[in-house]
Amino acid sequence: MPVSTPEGYKALERGTYELAKAAGDAILGIEVWNEYHNSAFAGPFASNPELFAQLHRSIYKGLKSAGTGAHTIGFDEDAWGYFETEMIQKTLDVLGDEKAMDAVSLHPYALEGGAVENNGRVDGFVDGTLSSLAEHGYSTDIPLYITEFGYSDSLLNFDYEKRAARIIRAIAYFSAKYPNLAAFCNYNLFDYADIWSSGSISEGTFGLVEAYDAAGTEIPHLAKPLYTAFAYWNNLAAQNTFVGYVDGIDSKKEAGYIFKDRNGESYMLLANLEENDKNIGVKLGVDSVIVSDIYGNEKKLYGVDGVFSFRLNKDRVTYVRGNFDKAEKTQAEIFTDKTEFNIPKGGSTKVLLTAPKSFNGKFECE
Repeated sequence: MPVSTPEGYKALERGTYELAKAAGDAILGIEVWNEYHNSAFAGPFASNPELFAQLHRSIYKGLKSAGTGAHTIGFDEDAWGYFETEMIQKTLDVLGDEKAMDAVSLHPYALEGGAVENNGRVDGFVDGTLSSLAEHGYSTDIPLYITEFGYSDSLLNFDYEKRAARIIRAIAYFSAKYPNLAAFCNYNLFDYADIWSSGSISEGTFGLVEAYDAAGTEIPHLAKPLYTAFAYWNNLAAQNTFVGYVDGIDSKKEAGYIFKDRNGESYMLLANLEENDKNIGVKLGVDSVIVSDIYGNEKKLYGVDGVFSFRLNKDRVTYVRGNFDKAEKTQAEIFTDKTEFNIPKGGSTKVLLTAPKSFNGKFECE
């Protein structure tokens, strides 16, 4: 329950000041309130923007007085705080031109397990909030913290790989679209055993790691596929820079992002947004690249005249690393479902070869 009296506001300001002074640079920022529009978190004040504005003021003043450089991170809201209740806009209207935050925190969940790409509600929420801030005098590049995002296992019918791919794609999407992105946090680290036991599997299965034994998990604290996917992404993305999108990509059908890692090497994330698996050709202008799945299982791939063919499976992610500076979608060349295999003497195997309809040539084996 938030404070709601002049004495409470002063106490909040003083408490914020004391906390910041005691913690020093251990505190990078303080979020004002979690999803204030929701009565589960703000009680009877959930529809009161004046009180929400005052909470911002108190924390902002306390942190500025402490002088530690910690940010006041405003809103901490989901899309209901923008669309259905308009709490974000109403609070900004109360504040007027008064500055009461250094950064903004949002929870842009994709409803019903949908992807973030081509998602009008997700884009409308984030873009709308940033526009509202700009209208009230805030910089267009105010630091953006996505402090909650994710899907529960049950929401995606316990398809762990689909869940991992959609979340990693979301990180790439937000990183590419918003250069002011300061942090992206998955909700949550662990499954909630108590929520599991109460019967709410959807709310209880957002974790990177299985819950403890009270939840009835077969192996308590077992890491899910998403945990490994995050580890590989973080290894690639630490101190990265977004370079651009793959030229020629149809954003309704594919996703293609190019980044530079901390060592200056390029890496590309490719994803298929359609229902069926397909091949895609990409001109990179190099002899070879390292290709991997979402978990970091890598292999070397050689191109033909700098063009590479990749198999993009539905709701999966493909990474490509190499010394390329740009990438251009082109017609897929010859593609095989097997790149390395051994055949014992006298044995046989089947290899699926896919070629463009315009292919005019022959295959030879040595």
